[in-house]
Amino acid sequence: MHGKTDLVTMEIGEEVLYETAEAQFNVLVAYDNVANARRAMLLVDGLAGRIGPGVELHRELLRFDIMALLGTRVSARHGVAAANLVVVAADADRDLPVEVKHWLESWAIQHVPCGAALVALSEKEDQHVARGSPVQGFLRTLTAEVRIDFFAH
Repeated sequence: MHGKTDLVTMEIGEEVLYETAEAQFNVLVAYDNVANARRAMLLVDGLAGRIGPGVELHRELLRFDIMALLGTRVSARHGVAAANLVVVAADADRDLPVEVKHWLESWAIQHVPCGAALVALSEKEDQHVARGSPVQGFLRTLTAEVRIDFFAH
């Protein structure tokens, strides 16, 4: 006899962030500094409270410079290719390192058929200013090209 699998819905405010019937939800936080990593983990912890019973939340944190050192090996080495949600926590004034962009592009292409979501978390209080940042511009373009859900927070 097969058991019923409940659909798990995660939301940010009124927007549905992700829906899955899987028993595991993988989150990668890619960050540039400790302050932004802390802010991202507060966001992830808030989402964790919205996951239904029986769903495991796996968190992985990777600093940009580590991602740059590992290059394409980051997926295999850390198992982050299976991330259902990627949170990019970065200063809005600077662009992402090339290696991080390449990893995000690779991750996004892998998730086109099965769905995923990407959140840009900026330290800027003024979201209008943050939307014009190089980071959000790159992420918006990337997610639009591969039709992955994008949220700026």
